[in-house]
Amino acid sequence: MTTLPFVRDQQGDETSSEPGLGTRESASHQARRVKVLADRAAGEVVRSGRPVALAAMSDGDREIVREHLRWRTDLVTLSDGEGPGRHVVVIPI
Repeated sequence: MTTLPFVRDQQGDETSSEPGLGTRESASHQARRVKVLADRAAGEVVRSGRPVALAAMSDGDREIVREHLRWRTDLVTLSDGEGPGRHVVVIPI
């Protein structure tokens, strides 16, 4: 099984230092990054035919991955692990 790292926005959940950008924009940016990661994992699963485990992430970020890939008919997602080590695994069908 392949593992893809999860890279959190360098600003985390804090307010952006850019003028006029606050927590909502930062959260939106983080959601886009999580969706890009989900797309990379899906591409790897389809290419290799093997499951891909994402690195541990928050409940909210795992939900973004599952919702983003939900429409896919060529793979499924599940959460695995316990506590702070909980992560999403993308599995080919």
